[in-house]
Amino acid sequence: MITASHSVNYDSFTGYIKNSSNQTMNKRGRLKYLTTKCEIDLQKHERQCPKNPGHTQFIPAYTFCLENLPEDYRDVDLYEYIKSAAYLTVRIGAPVTTNKPIHCLNSEVSYELFTEENLDYLTGSGMIVGIEKQTCRSCPCKKCSSSKQPSPNWWRLYVLTAAHVICDENAASYTTLRLFFDQPISPKEILNDVQVYRKDLHYDLCELCCLTCDSRLANNLEGMITKYKKYANEILR
Repeated sequence: MITASHSVNYDSFTGYIKNSSNQTMNKRGRLKYLTTKCEIDLQKHERQCPKNPGHTQFIPAYTFCLENLPEDYRDVDLYEYIKSAAYLTVRIGAPVTTNKPIHCLNSEVSYELFTEENLDYLTGSGMIVGIEKQTCRSCPCKKCSSSKQPSPNWWRLYVLTAAHVICDENAASYTTLRLFFDQPISPKEILNDVQVYRKDLHYDLCELCCLTCDSRLANNLEGMITKYKKYANEILR
């Protein structure tokens, strides 16, 4: 069980960002966590995406196999690393608040979509990076709070995303996280009870915290996080 600290791979939040995300974060404004206006537009926006002509060989996560990797990179550890990362990816639905940032920090580069008028809801993505079991009190999630028999066991999930997706605590309180959305028949695992755990505006990163008392889900995620870290250590060392 991963119960001590979800941040075992880094000494601090900014340390994790600098050590693990430097190559993707060194050009502010280039993050692509922000995807579209709303879920129903996903197919339409995929067709309109300026990158789409280069995505003719797009492979859905649930069909991805070892043979899809370039021949020189057909390594089982790399394959398992990619699959576990996909499993831990979540879709974030968040309202746009009046505090939304229009430009990247200390620049004139605008965040995509944020300059559009009448924009009230956004869909982004994030990744589950940690989980902690809680036993000090009954589960405080919305479901248990209104129940006469709240669950005695519950877990905190930690999700890494871009700071401009979740602008503030008000937006976080209305945010939902959808897990396992890689195909139309995927089960609808939706989590709310979201809070901003910490964020770094300089690197445009935000770590969210949400709750679950679903032991089956928690056990699955704990196993996948362990698997992800194992293969990350194998291929990145």
